[in-house]
Amino acid sequence: MAKQKNTVVGVFISEGHARGAIQKLRWAGLNAHIVNSSGMRAFKNTDLEAEVVQLYEGRMSEGNTIVMSHPGSKREQALDLMLESGAEYINLNTADSAAQAKIEATDRAAQETRMSTTQNAPSLQAARDHRHLDTTLREYGRIDHKTGHAKAAAEMHAYLNEEKSTPAGL
Repeated sequence: MAKQKNTVVGVFISEGHARGAIQKLRWAGLNAHIVNSSGMRAFKNTDLEAEVVQLYEGRMSEGNTIVMSHPGSKREQALDLMLESGAEYINLNTADSAAQAKIEATDRAAQETRMSTTQNAPSLQAARDHRHLDTTLREYGRIDHKTGHAKAAAEMHAYLNEEKSTPAGL
């Protein structure tokens, strides 16, 4: 079976936030759904590498909710809507990921391992970095260009809960 291209995956700290993202994606005309544990097998038919699938399996086993979309040419829009809805910021497009920098900042062995590791595809190395990133170091939502960081999990919870409780038009 041919692999599907342009898969966008969001990791959410709550099912409610994941459902909000799906609603926004559908309003934008994009198909999206929550991936349950049996649906993880569907990742094998996407354009995602095995290492990336393991990252998402790990997040699911931690209790996070996974959302998958196949937006075609609207990949950036789907990603933006997921981040706006509180998805974990996971950048798999760089070998020098922020996740690796955070790990190395606290773990000298990780620095040495990184230096001795052969060069893999950037997305595979970034997926490994994110798989091992401590929950307290994970970031959610869009990157704030002033600080260079997204929100911590507790900040994202507060932000999304505040957003829900603020009446429209204020």
